[in-house]
Amino acid sequence: MTDIFSNDQIYPDGLPAAHELDYEGLDRRHLTQLRIGFVILALVMLIVLLISLATSGGLFKIKYFAGGLGIWLVLSILLLLCARLVYKRRSFAVRRHDISYKSGVPITRLITIPFHRIQHCDISRSLTDQYFDLSKLNIYTAGGSSSDITIPGLSMEAADKLKAYILSTSTDEEE
Repeated sequence: MTDIFSNDQIYPDGLPAAHELDYEGLDRRHLTQLRIGFVILALVMLIVLLISLATSGGLFKIKYFAGGLGIWLVLSILLLLCARLVYKRRSFAVRRHDISYKSGVPITRLITIPFHRIQHCDISRSLTDQYFDLSKLNIYTAGGSSSDITIPGLSMEAADKLKAYILSTSTDEEE
């Protein structure tokens, strides 16, 4: 008996587009977490500015102080706006056979991992994650670190559900 081999060509127009998926946003508390992180960065920048002005003798010159403070203020406002943009640009989508994660400012990075390539998942929580009751879902693949996904800003319940679904689906596909 002869097996008939078929390898039909698939045209790009007929393929689903990953960028057109219905992406799920992250927990709203993640935005607050990002904003606080950027405020801390702005305060560190202010301290560096004040130390540099004090050691250079510029602290007593009002124009240097005012100029430095003005630049710091503009950068601080940009950082707060950047926090919102970073939050808005992070999202994920789960389909029957894969998971996609989109992030990045100004360049968007989109990673889609088929469940059969996933080796394992874990959930991690930093100190700030614990404070905001958030977690990160880490998804590891056979392809190495460039194809791994870390989805931050998930509630513990959402991270647990995603992990359980991914592991059950990747196990089902192996059988």
